[in-house]
Amino acid sequence: MTTPLCLQIAPFQLGQYRADLDGLEARFTNFWAGLRYPVRLVSRTRRWSFAPIQQRLRAQLGPLEDVAELLPLLDAAIGDAAGFPEFRDQLRRRQDTITRATATLPDAEAVQTVIAAILRGETSRAQLRQLRDACLRAAWPWRWLTNQRRMYHVIEDTAPPLAIEHYLLCWPDAHVHAGALASTIQHTFLLPDVQPVPLPALFHGRYREEADYLAPCAPGYPYLAVLIGWDVRGDWDLTSLSTLLMGEHPLTLAIDVQTLPRGTALRKATDAHTVLSEAVYGKFAVKDARSERALGAVNHVLGQLDVQALHEVAYALLLEAPTLHALNRQVQTIRDRLGVRMRLDRVVGAQAAYLKLFTPAPSREIPIPLVRRNTLSHGIAVKTPWGLRKTTTTSGPLWGYDVDEGMPIHYDPFGQTGVENAHLLMVGRAGSGKTVTLLTLALRNAVAGAQIVHVDPIGKGRLLCEAVGGGAAFYEVATDAAINILDPVSDQLDRQIAIVTGKLRLLLGRSEQRGGRIHFTPRGFSNVEQGALDLALQTEHLYGRDSHRLTQMTPTTAPLLHVLVAALHVVAKAHTLPEAAELAREIELALLGSRAHLFNRPTTLRWDFGSQVISYNFKEADPSLLPLYYAHAFDALNRWVRSRERAARRQPLIVIIDEYFYMASVPELEAEVALATKTWRNYRAAMWTADQNATTYFGQAGLPSEWGPFTANNCLIKLFFRQEGSEAEVLGTAYRDHLHAGHVQQIKTAGTGECIALLGDTVHVLQVQLTDLESAYFLKTTTH
Repeated sequence: MTTPLCLQIAPFQLGQYRADLDGLEARFTNFWAGLRYPVRLVSRTRRWSFAPIQQRLRAQLGPLEDVAELLPLLDAAIGDAAGFPEFRDQLRRRQDTITRATATLPDAEAVQTVIAAILRGETSRAQLRQLRDACLRAAWPWRWLTNQRRMYHVIEDTAPPLAIEHYLLCWPDAHVHAGALASTIQHTFLLPDVQPVPLPALFHGRYREEADYLAPCAPGYPYLAVLIGWDVRGDWDLTSLSTLLMGEHPLTLAIDVQTLPRGTALRKATDAHTVLSEAVYGKFAVKDARSERALGAVNHVLGQLDVQALHEVAYALLLEAPTLHALNRQVQTIRDRLGVRMRLDRVVGAQAAYLKLFTPAPSREIPIPLVRRNTLSHGIAVKTPWGLRKTTTTSGPLWGYDVDEGMPIHYDPFGQTGVENAHLLMVGRAGSGKTVTLLTLALRNAVAGAQIVHVDPIGKGRLLCEAVGGGAAFYEVATDAAINILDPVSDQLDRQIAIVTGKLRLLLGRSEQRGGRIHFTPRGFSNVEQGALDLALQTEHLYGRDSHRLTQMTPTTAPLLHVLVAALHVVAKAHTLPEAAELAREIELALLGSRAHLFNRPTTLRWDFGSQVISYNFKEADPSLLPLYYAHAFDALNRWVRSRERAARRQPLIVIIDEYFYMASVPELEAEVALATKTWRNYRAAMWTADQNATTYFGQAGLPSEWGPFTANNCLIKLFFRQEGSEAEVLGTAYRDHLHAGHVQQIKTAGTGECIALLGDTVHVLQVQLTDLESAYFLKTTTH
């Protein structure tokens, strides 16, 4: 059979099985032991193109470039009426793209109305300013997309990454079905996918054979050299070929396998045993370490032939380089890296013939002898390179650079469907680059179209909003921001009462400094106190027994806290409940004295989700009030996530909460985060949380976290920056199915901006590298 069957192999990630390589090797050995026909494993590393990404960037930049060009003319028209005609002509020429660029704005309909009026000549300065504001809000991604495009050009010019492709060529019997073989290989080798395909051309152009290389006949094509493996030694495992295929040189590896019939294998092994035994133990034997090793190998083969097959294997390597000098240097580099494990030779005078190993031609049609080495099925199993993979996904923003794969890693958190699990968990000690990474990923996802809401207790959200510019809104939460806990949040009376009760627990709780952090202890309510609150909130001055007041209530008409105190006194007298009177007295003393300006007036902290990027800075807020502010934020966020207005915008939403510890110290808030990770996915919304310590999520010995593990389990994306010994071990234990001991050690020693990233089920050793423009905005301070 001269026409082979070719299967393209989608590799698995070997790193996920580091703890069980022996099990994998045994599994693969069983397959090769049953092989009966010739096969050739072909693995190619090739230049990976950013063309799909560049094409996407061009499509995004098109309309925005027209808006960017319009803005100077618009400014001139606002400043001087003489500039208006030129501006209107440009607007008329670019009306379609300007309309398309502003179509995603919340007020897009009003903007289109203004554009139409300007084109009709009905123009005022107010309309021009309105259009300018809209253009600034629409065009802000332009400079970041331009910056990204330049970044990809730099990567391609200076250090273009290499992708890996794997193929299996085989010449089976006529009755072997391609689909059945593909399915068998996929399940045996735990592969994501195996598909029958024609073998692609592994080299292009016409070549002239020289002594030990192939010279291109036309300019622009690389020089080629074929190296043959003439000696294989040492111990091999599934990671051994990574020095070749995970390196920085484009090359193709071919492993040609011929399987001997069992009878032939036994006869050859027996003959070899007889000759070697005489050489080692015979009458004229002399001390020969090589013969002794060979005899030991033959004895091992004879003992294994009942469960393994014997194969004859030829190894060939096709190298390419733009110049002959570079090719010679590459040959030397490859030889040095492989050392004595595999010795390679540039066969003189047979380069063109050996080149056929990289075509679909079977080895019997190659008119020269091939150097073959005998090996058992286990020897083929450990050299099967299908666990070596480089991620070539181009969808989604850039997350970083995988130092093991040598690849930029792109990831779309919401997936192709738009409703994938996009929740994220991030841990990293101070100075590890956690917060800078959080800001960078927020910016890149905003440029990709997501809305970002950043809840910030440390004051870094301003950097994000400055980077975004016109598309961002930044709010400083003042130290005297007031919150009325009686504001209507739900139309359901029982739900509204539960929300008010929860906030009152926070207000009456205690806060204390421990270890440089604020620890909160909410006040507990007895059953009698809870019942008294329930009755008080149903009075006519509050929500009404049938909630008729609640359904018509707004934040401006909501009753204030002193009304609840009065209602509790009424309940205490009517039902003879001294507990209600005591609770009213406690609220008066704790909240209606010097703090009445915070809790006994209408809410001044308003939540605005109109912009694409919103950051609320709580750095100057009273730390003891953070739980209340966060509870108020969750009320607003839960309404926004489910609102019709947000659904009409058709944008995914990412809510970012740095310093998750503030949530974890209050079970009610921790539960809100956990609930968000469970339910928001259905609304194309994601919760991203970050903290300095892994134990904040997973608890410590004797102090388990109630909701932290639930949140962590619901997050599909995890980024682990530098953690000290015990914290890193916590992560290793929690994710032992994904992280091996080497990953845990890397977490302990990670440098700034380095992390172990779990993107779904895939593990990456990630460096989060900033562009020059991102560095200018996010590295303004030395603290991260």
